[in-house]
Amino acid sequence: MIDRKSPIPLYQQLFTLLKQKIVSGTIPVGTKLPGEDEIVDLYNVSRTTVRQAIESLVQEGLVCKQQGRGTFVIANRPKRVQNQQNSKSIAFLLPDLTQQHPRNIAATVISKVESYLQAKNFNLVLSQSNYNIDNENLQLKRLAKENAGIIWLPEDQAYRPPSHFAFQLVADGYPLILYDKTIKGLDTGYVLVDNYSGISTLVQHLVSLGHKRIGFYGTLPHTPTSVEDRFHGYLHTIAKNGLTINYDWVIPEGNDGLHKLMLILSESKDRPTAIVAKDDVDAFKVIDKAISMGFSIPEDLSVTGFDDLNFSFSELRLTTARQDPDLLGTKLAEQIVTAINASIPLGKVVLPAPIIAGNTTAPPPKID
Repeated sequence: MIDRKSPIPLYQQLFTLLKQKIVSGTIPVGTKLPGEDEIVDLYNVSRTTVRQAIESLVQEGLVCKQQGRGTFVIANRPKRVQNQQNSKSIAFLLPDLTQQHPRNIAATVISKVESYLQAKNFNLVLSQSNYNIDNENLQLKRLAKENAGIIWLPEDQAYRPPSHFAFQLVADGYPLILYDKTIKGLDTGYVLVDNYSGISTLVQHLVSLGHKRIGFYGTLPHTPTSVEDRFHGYLHTIAKNGLTINYDWVIPEGNDGLHKLMLILSESKDRPTAIVAKDDVDAFKVIDKAISMGFSIPEDLSVTGFDDLNFSFSELRLTTARQDPDLLGTKLAEQIVTAINASIPLGKVVLPAPIIAGNTTAPPPKID
């Protein structure tokens, strides 16, 4: 609604409100806008404010005035977005393009996206932010000018400073879809796996084997929403089973975390019998540290991961939750192509992360 205490001019606020209704489809293309008197009464503003707001909508290419008939909605995308969507290319923005090594899920996702787009006569443009949020915002601006849509794997920060331009793109109806993570407050489409349920299933699997002392490895100083969801799944399932949440067994990733893990495992009478790692890479770090201390996996310590990566160098097959990169890539490409071609809002897709039973989990050992 109109905020009379805001420094934003009333006509600009009214313009934004009406534009949002048009872009969202609340006021469909072909619909006649309410008359000046009706808008004046509805929003308690002056005729001058209404006329300025309508003129701004005309300049954006969203409405047109017809003499003697009124003002009609003629498009649900501003002119600049319509021009961008004439492009036959879609951008994929990642923190780092070197993530495309064979074991990384992103590499397979990108390959699947590219195959789908080629079949629909779109080109894929890859770009990277180098793990820098300022550069990420600059890349978003550049890519939005040159491409019909953007698939975006955001930089790993849950409480990131808001990107005004990203919010503007979404407000304009520009196809911007998030991959793997969400950004608090940014109401746009996304495709990701059910991180919460995936970890919950793994913890429940350990409980069913008899484990009651289960730790978590892999928390981060700036936790991305994907890891945040996994950690919450761990906490909830521990509590749901009536087990004690020992925060001493919640271990950060990195060298300090591995040192803490070593100290925890050294406590012969008070140590976890299982570790839930935030992903497969961290799971093997836990396994390597435990083996170096003389532990056998899984006889002395059960370990789970998340992702189902292909670690051909190890004889151990992780018990993990699977992300299906082929399905992720297909859904991302489907969503953004449909949004561009049909001018409809992007969907919010959460895919299952089923458990893959390996040989890194077993009933807990007896600890004297």
